[in-house]
Amino acid sequence: GYDDTYSVGRKVVRVAIIPCGKYFYVARDIDKGTTEGMKVFNPIGAKTRMFNVGALHTDNTPIFITEGAIDALSIIEAGGVAVGLNSTSNIKLLVEECKKQKPKSLLVIAMDCDTAGRKAAEKLKAELDNIGVESMVYELTDKIKEKPYKDANEYLIGDRTGLQNAISGSLEEWRKKKLIANSDLGQLDNILKMYKTKKEIFPTGFSNLDDILGGG
Repeated sequence: GYDDTYSVGRKVVRVAIIPCGKYFYVARDIDKGTTEGMKVFNPIGAKTRMFNVGALHTDNTPIFITEGAIDALSIIEAGGVAVGLNSTSNIKLLVEECKKQKPKSLLVIAMDCDTAGRKAAEKLKAELDNIGVESMVYELTDKIKEKPYKDANEYLIGDRTGLQNAISGSLEEWRKKKLIANSDLGQLDNILKMYKTKKEIFPTGFSNLDDILGGG
């Protein structure tokens, strides 16, 4: 929807209204600079919801996880599948949703290309690893021309074809990782990781054997 009389404090701004379920929406400011850097607003007192959360259960294609609804819409416009957190503080909401029903496809964490976005991506990746959900962090930047697009929407506006290629690139990168993981070399890497992981050690009582086993 659209509202040209949306109140933000003492200001009235023009916003696009993006529904995120029956009882929640986000209002996206479409006038640059009118709200001193703030671009997205939630209805006061409403319980936060993610955008397009049903897409988490799409099969056979990577599912992009973005910071905002407008970025998720941008990826969908470019041919991908996406869910918008509507705030990096909603990581817990996504994790809880994944606990209810484990996604069938890879989650591609594509946060904003800035310090806050990278930290949020690392945090989300760790949370998903803890519950056994397959994911990877992927920056939607122009890797060929090295253009510093901050997010998916900026990328779509600046270079639609580039964003489409970046989406395809994430799928190719995932396929390569899967091939390596299923190879003999990949299995060796998993064994080494398991060996390095701290686990509870039970001594056998035979000192020579315990030495060989690294303590037990």
